[in-house]
Amino acid sequence: GVITTVSAATASFASDSFTVTNSKCLTTSVINVSVETASTGIVVCSVAPANGSFVVTLKNASLTSFNAVIKIHFIIV
Repeated sequence: GVITTVSAATASFASDSFTVTNSKCLTTSVINVSVETASTGIVVCSVAPANGSFVVTLKNASLTSFNAVIKIHFIIV
């Protein structure tokens, strides 16, 4: 699937988390994600699966604030 975020300011070296609802996700699932953005610095820190959802934590690993839409591609295994 593909997740498109809203444009929200993330300070330098700060993290943001959000929950994705997906009925195919289980606590034992492996979720592979990749970030698509025109800017640099955003990295996936963690993905925590649960039954029916998963939490993605992104970190701004750059020296400047990040304020742009991010596309996140994912697959649940």
